[in-house]
Amino acid sequence: MSNQQNQQQQQQQQLTLPRRSTIVPSSQSLFNQKAARRRSTLAPSTFKSRQLTHLNVQLAKLQANMADMDNVLRVTAKQAEYIRKIGLMHASLCVHGWPQVLRNGGHQVST
Repeated sequence: MSNQQNQQQQQQQQLTLPRRSTIVPSSQSLFNQKAARRRSTLAPSTFKSRQLTHLNVQLAKLQANMADMDNVLRVTAKQAEYIRKIGLMHASLCVHGWPQVLRNGGHQVST
């Protein structure tokens, strides 16, 4: 009987233990918690200067990306002109070659 009573007591203790969450916090939420703790310990002027520095870095990246995009758009515009010319040449060959196809009755001419 004592063995059964011990098992019952252990089961009751297991049932009364606080449950842990099975959801693992994401690294982003941990980062936000750490950042919030850091913010609370920083002076407002220091925090603002860090924000402005980060904003300046992001602005520099944005300007570099905009310059790259401008170069890509210039090249694309130039290529579009060449593609248009190729299309015109292709259409011209088809239009001028069609009478020859009709004269041969649509059959391939052996050489």
